[in-house]
Amino acid sequence: LKGDLAGDGVADADLVIEAIIENPEAKRELYAAVEPQLKADALLTTNTSAIPITSIAAVTSRPEQVVGTHFFSPVPLMKLCELVRGYKTSEVDWVLDRLGAELDSLRGELAAVRAAHGLDDEAELQATHEAAHARPDDR
Repeated sequence: LKGDLAGDGVADADLVIEAIIENPEAKRELYAAVEPQLKADALLTTNTSAIPITSIAAVTSRPEQVVGTHFFSPVPLMKLCELVRGYKTSEVDWVLDRLGAELDSLRGELAAVRAAHGLDDEAELQATHEAAHARPDDR
């Protein structure tokens, strides 16, 4: 993975991770500019925790190839990256096959989930993650 703030490499990318402000209109404008340049099989991911993935995917012509990537805070310390499927996102196995190797090498832990009300409550998710990874004598 490499950063490309100007978007010059979008046409060659297999994976695009959008990480702009949490503003639906700003995201729509970015996707309208970027999507026509993407390869047919490129994945578009959004680093959002406030806007439903299904809503983001709906403004694209490829909702089955849109996935949320939720990096837990503080990002430098937390290895967990949650892959959030929208309503039309293709099957989790397909997503994990395409995204898993790249993100797993960066983050170390992946969790694939379906978008649902309440999934953006990071404190609750972090507590669940910590409980799941606690040593038996810590519980």
